[in-house]
Amino acid sequence: MAIINNKYLPGLLLFLAMLIISLFNYKDYGVAYDEPIQREMGIVSYKYAFEGDTTLNHYSERDHGTAFEVPLIIAEKIFHLTDSREIYLSRHLITHLFFLLSALCLYVLALRLFDSRLFASMAFLLLVCNPRIYAHSFFNSKDLPFLSAFLISLLLSQIAFSKEKLIWFTLLGIGCGYTSGIRIMGIMLVSIIILLLVTDIFKSLKEKRRLSVTLKQLSVFLFSFCATIYISWPYLWANPIDHAIETFQSFSKFRWDGVFLFMGKDYFPAAMPMPLYYIPVWFCITTPLFLLLTALYAITRLSIAFIKNPSQYLSRTNERNYLLYAACFIAPVLMIIVLHSVVYDDWRHMYFIYPPFILVSLYGIKNIKNNIIRITAISGCLATITSLSIFMIEEHPYQQVYFNRLVSHKDEYLRKNYDLEYWGLSIRESLEYILQHDNRDTIRVYGLYPLIDNNKLILPKAERERIKMVWEDENPDYLVTVFRGHKDDFTGNIKTVYERKMFNSTFMRVYKFNK
Repeated sequence: MAIINNKYLPGLLLFLAMLIISLFNYKDYGVAYDEPIQREMGIVSYKYAFEGDTTLNHYSERDHGTAFEVPLIIAEKIFHLTDSREIYLSRHLITHLFFLLSALCLYVLALRLFDSRLFASMAFLLLVCNPRIYAHSFFNSKDLPFLSAFLISLLLSQIAFSKEKLIWFTLLGIGCGYTSGIRIMGIMLVSIIILLLVTDIFKSLKEKRRLSVTLKQLSVFLFSFCATIYISWPYLWANPIDHAIETFQSFSKFRWDGVFLFMGKDYFPAAMPMPLYYIPVWFCITTPLFLLLTALYAITRLSIAFIKNPSQYLSRTNERNYLLYAACFIAPVLMIIVLHSVVYDDWRHMYFIYPPFILVSLYGIKNIKNNIIRITAISGCLATITSLSIFMIEEHPYQQVYFNRLVSHKDEYLRKNYDLEYWGLSIRESLEYILQHDNRDTIRVYGLYPLIDNNKLILPKAERERIKMVWEDENPDYLVTVFRGHKDDFTGNIKTVYERKMFNSTFMRVYKFNK
């Protein structure tokens, strides 16, 4: 009975249920546009760290954190994975398991904050039932591991400031160091934690014992942070300070010569400024509507409460956590706007703000005074989780193409106005369709580079050898597209033989050349 009544049991059961589901569906996703590049980053850093290879010193992607990529390469070595299908399936599973671990941490964090298994369970489900984030948790080995590590660090922060023991501040520094080793944006959380500790120092100036304790907490946090980011990021080993500064500067003005479609217009970040409302619009049209409303209420309530009693939110109280989460949600977006940083492909660079967003939203619901309104809000939250779950089952494995009703779902409207399946995972299904309906030993397929070659990697070896990627002037048999960089229909001596739609917009199509 003690086990059944355990307050952590719902979270463990949810984790186990999602783990079982993942074992059935992790093989269904294709290989995203950036995945081979991400793996290459891990290989270059692995060879630098363990084999003395100095390619990293002049590698074009050396300023990307590899704290998650290197362990993926180590896993390949441990399990002796050599076939490309085995390699990418293992990457998808490991990345998703790390995400599920972070979702369990969110359950624990929400349980500590709200003292409610219902709210903790809702927090878990709101994260894993976000369609875009769920899909990315398999194939996106940079933005989703960063979200996961960021979330784990938020849990460690809450525990450290509540228990006030040095071991927890040491673990917090390790968590933040590993997070920043995945993406340098983790420095933002480090800065906020330092600011909170400095605030505590000023508040304890008149109490020597308290001042000494806080100074020790700051010291062990900084030391463990610096040691962890240094160890987990091989590029920092030769010149940690200069290389860290170089990476942050690269982040603020990232090099990218691609194009993205936003509100019906093509943008070229290398040549034209990105709209200041890019991230807010993407966030609003791809986040469940109900959560947008509850978060708006929560932020308004939190702002008023802070103005009325700032000391309650600046001292080591439970309320200060919500101030931290609001800052983690709002500050990164403002940073992007102020620095005019290059971001692209919806708001995936900002996915890590979603767990703080969930916590702020639940704070708003939890603090509704009227019982009827609060119960209605909880019911709305559960209804949102249910509807999202149904969508994710029906549209598997393309949950990343989710939009809410703030944007039109009229015929082909989304395709004409926004990037949809921009990472090309559905090219795998295109190739599988072609292989099933064409029995030739060699099939010539044309499409956006490198999406065909990427998705060949996850096909069984016998099938991938039948597909040959060719260019338009090399007499292709088929054209496959996800409409990235080309939102219109293709015309000419071709006919449509297969396509996939979502919200009345085509996101993948197979054309066959008439010969």
